[in-house]
Amino acid sequence: MIIILENEYLTCEVNSFGGEIMSVRDITGTEYIWQGDPEHWEGHAPNCFPFETELTDSSYVYEGRRYEIASHGFMRKMRMKVDALTGESLVLSASDNKDTRLSYPFHFIFKIEYRLTGRTLTVTYTVANLGTDPMFFSIAGHPGFNLPLERAGSLEDYRLRFPEGMKPRRIATTEGGLLTGGNDEEFALDDDTSFALRESIFEDGSVLLSDTGGVVAVESDSFDRSIVISFVKMPYVCLWKRKGADFLCIEPWTSLPPMAERDQELEDMGLIYLRDGMDYSTSYSISCL
Repeated sequence: MIIILENEYLTCEVNSFGGEIMSVRDITGTEYIWQGDPEHWEGHAPNCFPFETELTDSSYVYEGRRYEIASHGFMRKMRMKVDALTGESLVLSASDNKDTRLSYPFHFIFKIEYRLTGRTLTVTYTVANLGTDPMFFSIAGHPGFNLPLERAGSLEDYRLRFPEGMKPRRIATTEGGLLTGGNDEEFALDDDTSFALRESIFEDGSVLLSDTGGVVAVESDSFDRSIVISFVKMPYVCLWKRKGADFLCIEPWTSLPPMAERDQELEDMGLIYLRDGMDYSTSYSISCL
């Protein structure tokens, strides 16, 4: 089911299947979200839970038992129910079931709130631990943005800008996005706050950054439209695209991926630790300017 939110500036479409953002358009009809293409990537803006990446051998170990789980977790393929809906806001939820417990043995409820405020869409994730044991998880947004936003442009017309004084660091990962154990390096900026986008940046796969200050802006010297992605309690940002495709994913993550070529013991993966009966919230927002 596609659910539409609207205000005087933006129209947002959300699919109750996975709670995925399908479209964000402004009053001129400009589409900010990648519309999917089987040749490159069929996604739009999936939600990643209880893991944001794939794991070594697509599995992990918890209390001596091995569990297999698909890349990015299962939330992106769950049917969510509508808990609340107004013209400018939506709350969706999904709970554990017999199928999720085959790959993730915890009792939980996962909620996503979408809220339009002016030119900004805010996405808030809330996880409640309904079990009697602590649970471990991570959350990530995976929004893909149309770049260029203008038909006449190209990726190279855009740059990413960070807040003044921030020095983003690139975390060493494999092409598949797992940690290598190598040293993090300061990511080279073209000036004090930004760098120009180009295909060569993604030759080795995705780019995982820390120390971004919680804000990444997509700007152009050639075109007026820009995007600002802000995030709370999500200290990492993954940049990803497919070669030759006109999109860029800017993904806020709560946790680092696990180490490559190593058995994944769930308790040792650096995930969010949530005690029984507690809940946890985090959010990111997309401002279409």
